[in-house]
Amino acid sequence: MNITTLKILILEDEETDAAIIQRLLNKSGAQYQFEVVSDKATYTLALQNFRPDVVLSDNAMPQFSAAEALEILQEQKLIIPFILVTGTVSEEFAAKIIKAGADDYLLKDRLTRLPVAIEAAVKQKKADREKLQAIEQLKQSEEKYRDIVENITDIICTHGLDGKILSTNLAAEQNLGYEISELVEMNIKDLLSPPAAEKFLDYIHLIEQDGFVNGLIQVQTKAGKKRMWEFKNTLSHSGSGIQLIRGFAQDITDRYETEQLLSQNEKRFRALVENNEGIISLLDKNLKTIFRSASAARITGWSNEEFEKLDCSEYFHPDDSKKVTEKFALA
Repeated sequence: MNITTLKILILEDEETDAAIIQRLLNKSGAQYQFEVVSDKATYTLALQNFRPDVVLSDNAMPQFSAAEALEILQEQKLIIPFILVTGTVSEEFAAKIIKAGADDYLLKDRLTRLPVAIEAAVKQKKADREKLQAIEQLKQSEEKYRDIVENITDIICTHGLDGKILSTNLAAEQNLGYEISELVEMNIKDLLSPPAAEKFLDYIHLIEQDGFVNGLIQVQTKAGKKRMWEFKNTLSHSGSGIQLIRGFAQDITDRYETEQLLSQNEKRFRALVENNEGIISLLDKNLKTIFRSASAARITGWSNEEFEKLDCSEYFHPDDSKKVTEKFALA
């Protein structure tokens, strides 16, 4: 069948009216194939066998109505244009059937608009089908994505520019103590420690400017405990063009606290060394100096450059050098 041919199912109990509709459409220049039915049984059968592209239905027939015909179409989940073509109809009924899902309605004494109405309805239903297909494909894609997300140890979160959390994964639930159903009702700022929450707008401005932000951020669990996350967030767009922020994070609290402790100890050690009047040195296994206190240069007269070329045996008087070297070797 030619791709321009439309299969029109006419639900009409008046043969004359059905013939008028066919003549009008044939004069429009498009290609049509028609089937005329007048009751529920033949209508239902035609939906299955004739597989129409458009249904044109009269309002009231013996023991059958346009509203019933539309309901059958919807029950079978057929995305087919349904246009009411009737002799008389109240505005209230017309509004009601359009609300129920009909695509248009025309009066039989004003049928000149019918070809245009059919063309518009066919285009709209094609768009509806494509949208449903896209939604189904997206759903399948999201199901695969969720399988991956739920089995990954990284914390994954998507939120809007306003901070509203749109989706997250099991790792976030386990780390924060909130259920996923609770998290998607929250704002990302609700999870941040007060100092981090105060910088939220700065974070948004930066990601809008650069398209991504990486760094550390402190969050609070449901129990009030503070955790440190290392995150990588990027700015993206949804299918409808809405800007979203998608991010991956890892809980590095233990590592961070260890690094902080080491840093504090190093600062204490450095302060102790710098304020000591004696000589403090660190040596490698070859007895080369890898660290010396500031007082060492003052006391010995050797510059830092000279220290780097010496080993510890040269620090001492020749009478003691051999003894010290042997002690280092035993250590």
